[in-house]
Amino acid sequence: MKFKKLLNIIIFICFIVLIILFFQYKPLEKTNILTENISKENSTDIESCNIYHIFANYNLIDHPHFSSYIELSSSQPYGKIFYANNSPYSAKLIVDDKEPVIVEPYSSNSVVWKKGTFKNSYEFTVTATQGNLDGYFSLAKAEKEEDFQN
Repeated sequence: MKFKKLLNIIIFICFIVLIILFFQYKPLEKTNILTENISKENSTDIESCNIYHIFANYNLIDHPHFSSYIELSSSQPYGKIFYANNSPYSAKLIVDDKEPVIVEPYSSNSVVWKKGTFKNSYEFTVTATQGNLDGYFSLAKAEKEEDFQN
């Protein structure tokens, strides 16, 4: 009987500890790891804001282009693609059918855009103008355009 009572007390204590841990849990997307501003990736000052990284410093090498898509929502209607070009040739950033943005050799550039009224999914491409890509790519979405500012 004493053993059963002791076992019930241990189970009750474990249950209380689990409840306490559950309420202290913070989802990963709300930590500074994923909410760090893309333009401040190499900075020692991390400013917390509402940015969600899909790719962060993804290494693009040995291919002439990289394509994917992003889904924007009403809670995160802004998207940003960023490319740091380590190649001696320029690269292009293209979002859907918009005008390409050139990334000069050994520099970086980005494109920020807002979700359309009836459109949620956006295709993007990073393309090398000669040879293959050699650089780092980031893709994120945010609540406000100001979240992407320096």
